[in-house]
Amino acid sequence: RATTPEGAGSYGYLKFSATEDLGDGMKALAVFNFQTNVGDAGTAAIAGRESYVGLSGGMGTMLVGTMSSPYKSSTASYDPFLATSFQARGNNGMSALFNGYVSNAVAYANNFMDGQIKLVAALVVDEAKAAGEDKTTAHHGKSFSVNYDPSAQLNVSFAHIDVTDMGGATDSTPNMKANKIGAKYTMDAITVAAQVEMMGEGYSTDANKQSGNVMFVSASYAMDKANTVSASYGSTSEKLTARDTNDTYFAFGLNHAFSKKTSGMVSYRASKLGETAAVGSTTDRAIGAVLRVNF
Repeated sequence: RATTPEGAGSYGYLKFSATEDLGDGMKALAVFNFQTNVGDAGTAAIAGRESYVGLSGGMGTMLVGTMSSPYKSSTASYDPFLATSFQARGNNGMSALFNGYVSNAVAYANNFMDGQIKLVAALVVDEAKAAGEDKTTAHHGKSFSVNYDPSAQLNVSFAHIDVTDMGGATDSTPNMKANKIGAKYTMDAITVAAQVEMMGEGYSTDANKQSGNVMFVSASYAMDKANTVSASYGSTSEKLTARDTNDTYFAFGLNHAFSKKTSGMVSYRASKLGETAAVGSTTDRAIGAVLRVNF
């Protein structure tokens, strides 16, 4: 897949996947996914994304490697501007802290109630060693998500992550925890989604940031088979040591499907940063076009 939004050439990727039927309902699988930059000259052309191997069978799926955390993947599809420079993540609409890729991860996934409930759990192994120690600190990261799909129209999600003190620096690394609830509903041509992230104390490496909530809502309307208009809004509220601050996000765009493999989007985004101790509020605005080609 290649994606080229203005000023964000690194949203494209090249993905290889393989499966082998081992018999008795069991399969082996592997994924290697690379970020490709088709933007400015001189930037890295290829960087790592997911890379994992696993086994899948009647008892569920087990994966080992580098992958999205359950906290991220549980509601990634809620954002109609996902994988473009207009997306909510990183622009104050969704938290960016817990939404990258985690390495040294072991994950388990399974479906229950005829596929209506999907459970995903992951353990991120902490290999860091404290100063002067021969053994690891063993502050392993933990994340899980539960998605409930009672019908083809509705999805309800809950996710949790705890990466407290990972990395070995127990005196300086904050207690980074979060819970997230969300829902997505489709009725004919209209799709709406919303989620709330409740961030625990010390969720940021900024020592002044104590806790916060991140709210996101989106709505999409399919005007016909080829054209969909979407709008998203997000708000990040942070409680600081001496004051509170609020950041906001808004995006609006029209997506046109030229074919099953090629689509284009014209979008507008505005991200407002709340006041800090030294700087007043600032707003970052962007307008651009995206061309996405799957092959």
